[in-house]
Amino acid sequence: MAAVRLLARREHSKDELRRKLKRRGHGQAIIDTVIGALDEAAYVSDTRFAEMFVRVRRARGQGPVRIRAELRQRGVEDALADDLLTETAEFWID
Repeated sequence: MAAVRLLARREHSKDELRRKLKRRGHGQAIIDTVIGALDEAAYVSDTRFAEMFVRVRRARGQGPVRIRAELRQRGVEDALADDLLTETAEFWID
C-alpha cells in the first residue's frame, strides 16, 4: 500500500520507489515483489517518470546537463535519458 500511496502523489522511478520503501523498513524481497507487480500493471514506469521529469525541469529553465544528472540520481538509465534529451534538443537550441 505504501508504494501505491507514493505513486498516487506523483510519478517515481523504480529506483526512487525502492529507496523510499527501504527507508520505511520494508524488506528487499517484498520491495522487489511489489515493484515487479507495479511494473507489470504499468503503475510504475521509468519512461513515464523520465518524460514528466524532463518536461517539468525544462519548463523551469534547467539545462540538459543538470537534468541528465538528476535523472541519473533517480536511477534512470543513461540510454533513456539520452533518448529523451535528444528528442527535446531543439528546445535548448532555440
